[in-house]
Amino acid sequence: MAGSPDKMESGHRLREFREQLGYTQEQFAEKLDISVSTVKKMETGEYNISVDTQRKLKETFHDISIEYLLFGSRKGVNDVWAQILVLDQWDKFLILQKLLAYFGLNDKLLANREIDEVKTRRLRQYLKESFKD
Repeated sequence: MAGSPDKMESGHRLREFREQLGYTQEQFAEKLDISVSTVKKMETGEYNISVDTQRKLKETFHDISIEYLLFGSRKGVNDVWAQILVLDQWDKFLILQKLLAYFGLNDKLLANREIDEVKTRRLRQYLKESFKD
């Protein structure tokens, strides 16, 4: 039984988030300490994403936007850029590393693009080595 359009849209965004992470429903449920059935029902909009599950999502996946997950709104690039500009150099560097890792290590983002494979392998190796410590 499907839920309201709002619950279905939230469920769709939750499924997209899970898939971006590369988790199956079973793995995602285990990470959040909830049942697979609950994950399935949230993703189809049959269940709301409970406050307890929202808390677990934020604790487990720090970069998730609960606001986006529930309401579909997200900050624009200018809002994010304004927040970055006030950070100290170290935090800016950490953000850069995370962005490089996100784009350099994510096979789905690289699929169907004409990218030099040798350069991509070198970038991946460099990123893997830089995150060892």
